[in-house]
Amino acid sequence: MIKNSWLSLAFVAIALFCAGCDSVKKRAVYFYLGKLQDQKARDIKIIPPPPPYKRQSHPLLDALWWNPQSKSSVSYFSNCSKIQKSLEEFQKSAFPPSYKLLRKLKFKKGLYSVLEISPAVSNQKSYSGIWTIKQGSCYFNVNLVAYSEASWAKEESVLKNFIQGFHYK
Repeated sequence: MIKNSWLSLAFVAIALFCAGCDSVKKRAVYFYLGKLQDQKARDIKIIPPPPPYKRQSHPLLDALWWNPQSKSSVSYFSNCSKIQKSLEEFQKSAFPPSYKLLRKLKFKKGLYSVLEISPAVSNQKSYSGIWTIKQGSCYFNVNLVAYSEASWAKEESVLKNFIQGFHYK
């Protein structure tokens, strides 16, 4: 079960990593040439999710917190570059290949979508909430991934509280 959860987290992380570029190939070319335009945001102030969430290190995400009890995670990814996209384009590039859009809300400063994800490897659906904002030249995806509908219902408030405590200068 934990391996499946980590596999799903890794999949979401890869999708979020690719969100700031048009293709993985383009990203590889930038690394090769040493001309990577995308940078992580700095000076972010956050209030971490409460226990039992525990901070985890992840090479592709800016930050990740894992709840070992519910197998849910809260994370965020930033991309500051000269490439301009709409919020919809940036957010959609982070969606997994197989999903059902359950809810989409537009705010003055952001976009919030809730997805039901159907992985090809198992029959266990997961749920993801992605809040996307742009400040200056930086885009942010703040994400909650839950591995059951019941867990999603309980933990969506954790994502909302995390978003309220998320500040970028």
